[in-house]
Amino acid sequence: MRLSLELTAAADLSDLADAVSSPGDPRFGRHLDRAVLVERIAQPPAVHAAAAAWFAGADLRAAASGLADLTWRAELDRAQLTCLLGQAGAQQLLARRRLVDDAARALVPPSLAASVAALELGPWRAPEAPRTLVDPGATPPPVPATGLRPAELARGYHFDRATDGEGETIAVMALGGVPDAGDVHGFARAFGLPPPQVELVQLTPLAACAADPRFRFETTMGLQWLAAVAPRARIVVYFIDPTVAADPWSCFLDHVLSAIFLKPTIAVTSWSAPARQYYAVHGRRRFAALLDLAAVLGVTVIAASGDWGAYDGFPSSGPARDVCDAIVPRDTFPGCEARVLSVGGTKVTEHEPWRELAWSAPVSPALRAATGLPALAGSGGVSVHVPVPTYQRGVLPGEFSRGPDAAPVPAAGRVQPDVSLMAWGPDATAYACLLDGEFRDDAGGTSLAAPIWAGIVARLNQRRRGHGLARLGQLQPRLYAACARDSALLRDIVDGDTDLELPLLTADGERRWQVLPGFRAVPGLDPATGLGVPDVARLTASLGSSDDP
Repeated sequence: MRLSLELTAAADLSDLADAVSSPGDPRFGRHLDRAVLVERIAQPPAVHAAAAAWFAGADLRAAASGLADLTWRAELDRAQLTCLLGQAGAQQLLARRRLVDDAARALVPPSLAASVAALELGPWRAPEAPRTLVDPGATPPPVPATGLRPAELARGYHFDRATDGEGETIAVMALGGVPDAGDVHGFARAFGLPPPQVELVQLTPLAACAADPRFRFETTMGLQWLAAVAPRARIVVYFIDPTVAADPWSCFLDHVLSAIFLKPTIAVTSWSAPARQYYAVHGRRRFAALLDLAAVLGVTVIAASGDWGAYDGFPSSGPARDVCDAIVPRDTFPGCEARVLSVGGTKVTEHEPWRELAWSAPVSPALRAATGLPALAGSGGVSVHVPVPTYQRGVLPGEFSRGPDAAPVPAAGRVQPDVSLMAWGPDATAYACLLDGEFRDDAGGTSLAAPIWAGIVARLNQRRRGHGLARLGQLQPRLYAACARDSALLRDIVDGDTDLELPLLTADGERRWQVLPGFRAVPGLDPATGLGVPDVARLTASLGSSDDP
């Protein structure tokens, strides 16, 4: 087994993260490089000496690694774990795998406790060196007649032709689902795109999730469309088995920020979780601190809002784990965090002319068979965990409508998503995707909208570097301010809703379907589609060329 002792950063950088991200602040855009950041957050030698002595007291050899050496790791067996933590402490950690804050501090010596953030137990695996996804050179099948093509996406959202993401490194979180190189490169070849620059990094051992068809579909479609939008960007995929890493999101972001040589500039995840469940287990402190570090470094963090309407995740309650525990609006993690750009979904009803509305629609037969759900809808809502961020204060109404048959939701917390993009298309089709050597036309969801937004941010960063400007970093304060000056940067979606029929377990044990009223798309910010969808050319001309307030 591997025991990880996570230390807190020596300095709280939340104020600096706000400053470098806020237009009008004298420190706006003055991000730190990783060497300077390490000096700010490194724990003093006395703390590291206390950590080393603690492990040595149980005859364990441990080493510090990660950003500023804030994580100590040791290989050990159950007897050694018991020697280190005591019988009760070892049993507690074995049962929960990860302990945070006071629960972790109670198990370490008093001389170390004030500097401890978490203890985590998992199989040992040092991260592998990046492995290039080599093009096998196979000829792809003919381009399908259905399913959105890259050129159609570019026309629909007015992509400029002067940028392609060159010079940017995009980190992608993947919960398994190792892609086939022929699919990724074949997709690009089929549509006349440059060869993707994709590298794979395995952070944990991968069990069944490595070849799980659903996970492979998720990873493959995201990579294909991210590379289509930012074909000259370097894409690094971090693979994490969620049955191994207790907190995959923190594991991912910690490695992104610690990657001294790769230096990712954008981090994106298509995976979300119920915020209530995540925070109940992990709390907010650890991930929020990592987001502060990302903002200070100028790394943009992007997450899909989810595909469950106003609910917060795939139905997984009940004896068969196939029902919702309660049909009520909830928020999703990590998009509910204020420093994460939360990306929602729309439904495009026509490609020519391009028309779209809030997303709630039936899915393809293949997706219905895979998910057990006849329809999906864009997730969004009001957080009960994260307060209203400063950048949203001037644009929030008093409450958000859920239609005539449901109570409105007060705008009392962080609202997600911030922005949206096509998640589904006309009829039962969405995006084209090459999987296992065959094209299909039902790739979609916010799992594609988020990577595409990551590609858009890469293009904006490229344009900014060309003008001698800093990268965007945490995008929302700048984006909300820019949209207040020019509403055409994002096209507001004002039609549709995110209603969704979901299974519920009744009091007598019956599985019954019930509609959860979602949110209405209305003028201005709303939990259905956020501020709207991008006009990439306008965004590039505005955010890519100037920092003018």
